Amino acid sequence: ERALATRIAAGSIKRHFTLSNLYSAISRKKHLPDAAIEIFRQAAYQLLFMKVEPAAAIDAAGELAKRDGHGVARVLNGLLRKVVEIYPERLPGSPPFDDLRRSVFLATDEGGPGYLYFPRRLVRSDPKGDLEHSSSLPAFFAWRYWKTLGEERFWALVDWANSTPPLTLRINSLKTAGTPPDGVMPQSAAPLSAPGLPPGVFILSDTSVADVPGLWDGRLVVQDAANMLPVEAAGIESGMSVLDLCAAPGGKTVRIAEILRGSGRLVCVELVPERAETLRANLERAAVTGAEIVTADARSLPSEYHAAFDRVILDTPCSNTGQLARRPEVRLRVSEQSISRLAVLQKELLASALSALRRGGRLVYSTCSLEPEENTEIVRSMDNVDVCSERFTLPELHEHDGGYFAVLRRKGDT
Repeated sequence: ERALATRIAAGSIKRHFTLSNLYSAISRKKHLPDAAIEIFRQAAYQLLFMKVEPAAAIDAAGELAKRDGHGVARVLNGLLRKVVEIYPERLPGSPPFDDLRRSVFLATDEGGPGYLYFPRRLVRSDPKGDLEHSSSLPAFFAWRYWKTLGEERFWALVDWANSTPPLTLRINSLKTAGTPPDGVMPQSAAPLSAPGLPPGVFILSDTSVADVPGLWDGRLVVQDAANMLPVEAAGIESGMSVLDLCAAPGGKTVRIAEILRGSGRLVCVELVPERAETLRANLERAAVTGAEIVTADARSLPSEYHAAFDRVILDTPCSNTGQLARRPEVRLRVSEQSISRLAVLQKELLASALSALRRGGRLVYSTCSLEPEENTEIVRSMDNVDVCSERFTLPELHEHDGGYFAVLRRKGDT
C-alpha cells in the first residue's frame, strides 16, 4: 500500500499541469478547496494513467473528500464521472503538434510510449500552453526543449521526465571490498559501467530505498550516475587536499574519502546547520574518518582557505531540471526567473571557490541542471579560468539523470 500511495502522489505531481487543465475544462468554474482539487488530481491520475477501475478510484476519492470535511464529496464524484465520460483513446506514436489540446503523451511506465486522445479539446491556449498540457512540463521548459531538441528527442525527454527512474547504488569501498555479501545488494541489481563512472555501480528498477539492506549500515551509497561523474573527473589522488563545497548530503564526499583513504585533507562546507548534521551522520555511517565539516557560507570562505587546496568540488545549488523524473516537485517551482536568480548565486559561489584553489590545482563545477544559464554560461563568464574538460548529459540519451560538469584551472596554469 505504501508503494501504491507513493506512486499516486508522485504521479499526480508529475501530471500536475495536465490534470489541472482537465479540472478547469470540466469543472465549469466550480471553486473547490485546494485539498479537494488535489483529491481530484490523484483520482484522475489513477483513471487516466494507471487504468484503475472507475468505481474504485471514484469511491476512494469520495471517502477522502468526506474526511476532508468541506462537503464537496458529491461535486467531486460528479467531476470524476465526467472524466470517465470523456475517457480518451490510447494511440501509438507521439501527439500531433497541431492537436495537442486533445492529446497527452504517455510515458513508458504509463503504458506508452503513445498518447491519450480526448474526444474534445481540454485547453484553449497558445502553443507553449498546449505543449505544457501534453507534456506535463512547465511551458517555458517544454517550449525551450521542443525548439532545441526537435520532435523525436523532445518526446524522449518527456518520456524520461514522466517515468519512474531506476535506483542507482555504489559499493562503498571503505566498508565493503569487492562484491557485497548476500543480503546486502538485491539480486535484481545489474552492474552499470560507463565512461567516467567509478567501479562497483549497480542499477535497480522497481525497487525502493527501503528494500536495500546495505544502505542502512553504509555498505552501499545511493547516488545517481550523473552525480558520480564530477568526482571521477577531478583527478583526485592520495595525499591531496580537497575542499568539498555545498557538500550535503554527502554522496560525493564519501567517494572523495574512498580515494584519499585517510591521507591528505578533506574539508566539507555546508551552509545549513541541519544539512551539515545530515552530512555528518551519513559520513559516520559510511565509515568516513578525518573529514572536517564546517558550517559556513561558501561565498565567504575563511581566509586560511585562500589558495590552500589541490582540488575544489563545487556541486552548486541549481534548478534540478536534470532530475525531473526523480524529483517531480521541481516542475512546480522552476521558472525562468528562478533560474536567473540561481545563476547569480552560482557565479558568486564559483568565484569564491576559485579563491581556494592552489596554483596547478583543479576545480570541478557541477550542477543537476539542463539549463545553459546555470552551466556553460556561468563557466564562460569567468575570465580567469581555462576549461580543461566539460560534459553535459541529457537524460533521454543516458541511463541516468541529466547534468553538467566542467573541470577548471586558473588561467595560465598547466
